[in-house]
Amino acid sequence: MLISGHAGTETAEYASVALPNVIREHVAPACSAVPLVAEDVTARLGQAIHAFDDSLVNDLRDALPEDIEGVDDAELRSVINDQATGGRVYSKVVRCMRGCTALVALVDPSGRECWVANLGDGQAGKAQSDLVRKATIYL
Repeated sequence: MLISGHAGTETAEYASVALPNVIREHVAPACSAVPLVAEDVTARLGQAIHAFDDSLVNDLRDALPEDIEGVDDAELRSVINDQATGGRVYSKVVRCMRGCTALVALVDPSGRECWVANLGDGQAGKAQSDLVRKATIYL
């Protein structure tokens, strides 16, 4: 897994801890199936990436007052700038504002199947080495 923060490290640091758990939760059922159905792993990996992305916004939404439109600016600032009391809301705001990209690769134990997913603008290429150590990259 490769994670890169946009305007800071907060979201990338959070993703490095939370995203593997989300992927495991979504993909594990497909990986334990016999025989392994590659399309199921593909679908579940995509669902995991979307679920993680959605969780960032949902976590922030859950931390804010329910009637956010009725909250005046001063009150909203005091809700968001809660660093003195642990920064629970502030950290969620920062994660949503700064963001990150993630590039995830899963390989089955036999090495026959590989799945690659991205969140954001990350890209992956396929590389193959031959015996003389030349690398060919397919994009």
